[in-house]
Amino acid sequence: GWAVGNGPGSGMSLLMIVFGLAMRVVLFGSVPVQENDYYRYFWDGALTAHGISPWAYSPQTILDGSVADPTIVMLTAQAGPVLERINYGELRSIYPALPQAAFALAYMIKPFSLEAWRGVLLLLELVTLGLVLWLLSSLNRPLIWSCLYWWNPIVIKEIMNSAHMEPVLMVPLLAALVVCVKARPVAASGVAALAVAAKVWPVLILPVIWRPLLQQPARLTAAMALAGLLVLALYWPVIAAQFDQSSGFVAFSTGWERISASFLIFTAAANLIPQLLLDPGSLARLMAAAFIAAAVLLSNRKPVAGPSDTVHRFLVAAAAMLLLSPVQLPWYFIWIAPFLCVFPYRGLLLITLMFPLYYAFFKLTAVDVDETWLLGLIWAMWLPVWFVLAFD
Repeated sequence: GWAVGNGPGSGMSLLMIVFGLAMRVVLFGSVPVQENDYYRYFWDGALTAHGISPWAYSPQTILDGSVADPTIVMLTAQAGPVLERINYGELRSIYPALPQAAFALAYMIKPFSLEAWRGVLLLLELVTLGLVLWLLSSLNRPLIWSCLYWWNPIVIKEIMNSAHMEPVLMVPLLAALVVCVKARPVAASGVAALAVAAKVWPVLILPVIWRPLLQQPARLTAAMALAGLLVLALYWPVIAAQFDQSSGFVAFSTGWERISASFLIFTAAANLIPQLLLDPGSLARLMAAAFIAAAVLLSNRKPVAGPSDTVHRFLVAAAAMLLLSPVQLPWYFIWIAPFLCVFPYRGLLLITLMFPLYYAFFKLTAVDVDETWLLGLIWAMWLPVWFVLAFD
């Protein structure tokens, strides 16, 4: 299965892997640039490692002294400034079960250590690279194409410098794809449930997995039951903690929006519609969800033509979520980066050049520029991407 890697280009592929690894290793010890999500990871990992639900209390509630649990009091003292530095400290954790397990692993390696967390991320990235190489080999693509992921500056910066948790998602997502390519849709459904337990949006890949089973109702029922039961079990602690205004899940799904040009269009359209049951913000989110669902369903309207087609449909689901959702952040590019090694669309690769403009928002906000400049920056980021995608 690795014939592509045994030819004249195999030495170059090995060199590419070594250099990509070096690019990551040199970032150990670096100061994260303009990002601090890892403080939440540290705290959640400490709670999870001690058997305490990370969805039970917000950091602010703990800082206010409202929680008397002796273990939490001990962890608060051990954490030092970590608890005070958590973004949106009034909200309970938004991270589902699978990331919590990864956070706890880093805590057990070394409590509240950025380097321990980076070590976990590097291990997961190596697994991700292995899955990408397997896909390229199985599809008879040159292994060197994996550099579109392994050398991508957005991927390297957002994972190894900023320490975002995306590799926790990518491993089960790509593993589900590999199992699906091997024509084992029931097993792939179970693996996909783990991806959903990392972030909610991978429910969009389930139609891809289930499409070949439409003529096999018994296997389709088994696949849906397996995925449904696993997702329910993995999200049950989150559900048990209740969804209210202090829930990170509620806050993200109802109010957050970041640098999304598509959502600006949905919002403008929603404001033109007379308000009946929904306010413009909620209606705009409903529009975004409808367009994402339509893209996924349209990509699955025909029978799967083969392994390459399966990979392409996974890419469509991830790209629709990235391009049409209300929140679009640089580390979300990691969702599509591995698939671009198989289908290197120019418009999607262009995001690598445009996303760094996101960091200009920090400077512009700090100097209190007019909001028109911020809106202009959003369009400057996304119009070139959509323009090239139109040709793609």
